[in-house]
Amino acid sequence: MAADNIIESYKIERYAGIVVATPIQKTHVDDELAKRIKGNMKNVGYKYAGRGKDRYNNGYTQYELKP
Repeated sequence: MAADNIIESYKIERYAGIVVATPIQKTHVDDELAKRIKGNMKNVGYKYAGRGKDRYNNGYTQYELKP
């Protein structure tokens, strides 16, 4: 599905008591490139953290850097 291949990048800053997510980039990619991006994220230490919904009820996938 085309909506599955929208890749959004955020800069996450954690402070005492709050987390700030600043959007960096948003782009639409084809299926092959989306698969390569997900594989590369796993190679550098990012793990699947779950699915979520934004305030407009759109679903998205979350990845977090795990030590």
